[in-house]
Amino acid sequence: MSRVRDIANILSGGSSAIATDAEIPSYVAGKNAIVNGGMDIWQRGSSFASTGGAYIADRWYGAASGSGSTTYSRQSPGSTLPQFQYCLRSQRTNGSTETTSQQIGHTLETAESLRFAGQTITVSFYARAGANYSPTGGILYFILNCGTGTDQRVLGGGFTGVSTLIFQAPVLTTSWQRISYSVAIPSNVTQIGFYTQANVTGTAGAADWHEITGYQLEVGSVTTSFSRSGGTIEGELSACQRYYQRKNSAGNGTIFAMGQCQNTTNAYYMCPTPVQLRVTPSVATSGVVGWTASTGNAGGTIAVFQMSPDAVSLQLTGGNSLVAGNASAMAGSTSSAYLELSAEL
Repeated sequence: MSRVRDIANILSGGSSAIATDAEIPSYVAGKNAIVNGGMDIWQRGSSFASTGGAYIADRWYGAASGSGSTTYSRQSPGSTLPQFQYCLRSQRTNGSTETTSQQIGHTLETAESLRFAGQTITVSFYARAGANYSPTGGILYFILNCGTGTDQRVLGGGFTGVSTLIFQAPVLTTSWQRISYSVAIPSNVTQIGFYTQANVTGTAGAADWHEITGYQLEVGSVTTSFSRSGGTIEGELSACQRYYQRKNSAGNGTIFAMGQCQNTTNAYYMCPTPVQLRVTPSVATSGVVGWTASTGNAGGTIAVFQMSPDAVSLQLTGGNSLVAGNASAMAGSTSSAYLELSAEL
């Protein structure tokens, strides 16, 4: 029982004197506030060409404006970091002379940030560079900002009442290293976010890249062993789906949802969400159509009918030869069709 109480004290911001790797098992859910810190979940895809700012790996935002010479991609960290399956690489195209800085950021929503107000926290992560990493001195800047707004994003928007609590310039090598910083969070903070920034220079070589993984933000001034925020892969996926959910086509005719024809031209479809979303989501589709047993592709247009954090109802209008009361499927018409729900910051 004393061991349980000790761990509870650490997680709630109590004494950090015993907060060692030996004391906190790596599987403790909730110790780490960074959702997808191990880069396990990639619902949107595994490679992204960035010309501005967008979410890449789940919960991670990449920003590199300019000519689109930066690619963010999922990679394997290799045998020298065997505890992680994936890492996130930011790479400049070989031969490019574009020198716009490359940024990768993560923001905690207000509901998650509040528990760290008035506490000392430690942020840690693993990083390494390619053989042609071009920033002067091999530097990768790490910046942690706090704010007093609500559910804003550290990149691509910024915080109300922003203050920079950490601004460091770790030097990367071609070997993985764990980087760690501790800081006291002011008691009035309602937002916490951080990002890395690589200020690339000159002409890119074939390995002008850097990689990151194993991010952790925890209470206390001691760096402990990495733990997924959700405790397991399944838990991590659920945590990611609070912010974003995507259904991808497995081929022409993949069924995304079932519904019913209202009349000869309209049908309705209910799309339950696997977990409750953070807020009522925005909805986007591509290559999704209404489908019935009698008509096949019913044509028409799919649009939102009703939405909540728990479920989304879609409507087909302008369909062909539907039969009132008959079943209808919402299906993909191409192998690249998708339905996505976003409740991101």
